[in-house]
Amino acid sequence: MLGGTPQRNRWSRQGGRAGWIDFLAEARLGALNAELARRGGATPLVEAVAQVIDRLPQWFDDGYLPRASLIHGDLWSGNWAMQADGTPVIYDPAVSCSDAEAELAMMELFGSPPAGFWHAYRATAGLHEGYARRRGLYQLYHLLNHVLLFGGGYAAQALACARALLGRGAP
Repeated sequence: MLGGTPQRNRWSRQGGRAGWIDFLAEARLGALNAELARRGGATPLVEAVAQVIDRLPQWFDDGYLPRASLIHGDLWSGNWAMQADGTPVIYDPAVSCSDAEAELAMMELFGSPPAGFWHAYRATAGLHEGYARRRGLYQLYHLLNHVLLFGGGYAAQALACARALLGRGAP
């Protein structure tokens, strides 16, 4: 579950980049977009997300190869804390095996990671130079979830995100 939204976690029919794009198209963006359409969601948003899905391969044409990583899935500042002794704590997960960049994008959607995070992350795991090109794709998934859960201004934010992705042409 991602909040109150069922989250489809399934193995891709194929591996590698093509498998990830298929998973992102069907189990992530496509699944939420279909639910939004089923509920009578705003046609411009549904159509824009469908166009983003059709163009997914272009955001992965820079040599980036997503690697399956166990991610929290809903990691934002409201879902992490520190104990009195400084031990980090995370909660309210929406766990999946996904691209690590999906986690990073969620961390940036509603704020910024703590000071020192990016330096430590780059030193430990590295960060592909194309992450900034893909960040909006991963954030769109969470924005669509928020549209389904809360409606309101999230629909406008999701539409703006989708349109920004589409307005870039080939990223």
